[in-house]
Amino acid sequence: MNAFPCYSNNSSMPVWLTIDEAVGVINRRKGANIMVSEVWRYALYGHLKLFVYFQSPVKLQKICMNGSNQNEIYLETISNNISYRLCYLNDCCICYEDFRRVKTDGVLISPAYQYY
Repeated sequence: MNAFPCYSNNSSMPVWLTIDEAVGVINRRKGANIMVSEVWRYALYGHLKLFVYFQSPVKLQKICMNGSNQNEIYLETISNNISYRLCYLNDCCICYEDFRRVKTDGVLISPAYQYY
């Protein structure tokens, strides 16, 4: 998506758009009448690349997959101690007493800062 460089002087189009903003631009410029759901659907079918922009640095962890079936996420049981559950701020854990979470490999990943 290099149509607009990172610090573009093109004042009519900002570098990053939300889905709602993109729909508005398309509808105004092309006289179309598309909906936000159509953009999401188009992206889910692989016809459009969407990128996530975090305004502040993030740390990610790789999710562990089930060894026997790589299509299943591995869940691990966590402590039912109330202070431990509050640290995760997980409403399922607190309200529904579901003491499981997605297992990660523990290595924190700092994605490189890139412009597309």
